[in-house]
Amino acid sequence: MRLGRLRTRSFVTGLVTWSALAMAPIVALAPPLGASFVMLAFALAVCATLLFSLRLGIVVAAVCAGLFWVVLAVLALAPSGTPGAADVLGALVRAAVALPAGLAAVGLAGSVAFAELVSMGLEWDVVPRTGGGGNGFGATRSGRGPQRVRVNRERQRR
Repeated sequence: MRLGRLRTRSFVTGLVTWSALAMAPIVALAPPLGASFVMLAFALAVCATLLFSLRLGIVVAAVCAGLFWVVLAVLALAPSGTPGAADVLGALVRAAVALPAGLAAVGLAGSVAFAELVSMGLEWDVVPRTGGGGNGFGATRSGRGPQRVRVNRERQRR
């Protein structure tokens, strides 16, 4: 196993572990609909970071954290009827809403950071390595890789 693949696997393991551990208290403190929303938010922020860039991942994580905060406030007021804007603003500062929202913001930030590490690890894996003929990926000047050259040499010896 190459060192690059091991590094990438370590980063992916860290990303999955961080996301699971960061989501656990949020899922425990939030109502079921809010917990579903935060799980989708984590996945969306990580995918945006892996597929596009760190900046877009940060923007997506910030938007998701803000939306999660508002969703929790609305869900906290849902049994009392139709909430107004003043009711929602009052619910935003309650500890039952602010604590899971703050945990979600920290968890999303950590997940985006780990996703950027995974992204960097994937980029490191495709860096050409010199060897054989010196033109990258261990290929020889004739364009054949080292495995192919070794097999041909063994056939010629027979």
